[in-house]
Amino acid sequence: MLDNHSPSIDPSQQGRWWTRLRRAFSIPDLVSDDAARVVIAHRVALQSTADHFDRMTVAKGLVWALLTLGEREELNDLFFDESDRRPLENINRPSSPEERIMRAAIDERGIHAPEPGTSAEWQNMVLYLCATLLDHVRDWPYEAPAAHYLPADR
Repeated sequence: MLDNHSPSIDPSQQGRWWTRLRRAFSIPDLVSDDAARVVIAHRVALQSTADHFDRMTVAKGLVWALLTLGEREELNDLFFDESDRRPLENINRPSSPEERIMRAAIDERGIHAPEPGTSAEWQNMVLYLCATLLDHVRDWPYEAPAAHYLPADR
């Protein structure tokens, strides 16, 4: 959903992740996907103060990686506390979801790996991206058949 470089993904999964990410960043459904991508990437890029790499390119890569891995069902452990992640580790995912997002941005999207001293800047961006999505999912965890979300207390 992020662009034409996304691998072939089940459209129903793709739409769910993209819709949740848009809503987590309070992007109205009426706003175009292109505008939503720019706004989300801009907000992610603002989490870094570095001026020695293109923050928008990195932010776009991180957003793409989150959506792509989510669509491939490779980020299910993102939604669980550390103790609940342990049973999922046997699914052959030795690294954290955040580390996998950064790695996918580099390996699959072609974003240049962080230079020494900039990995913390990348980490700030990916942590913000994940935390924003997680906060939204915790507040609105259940999707109703009509494609709207029900509050956690229902």
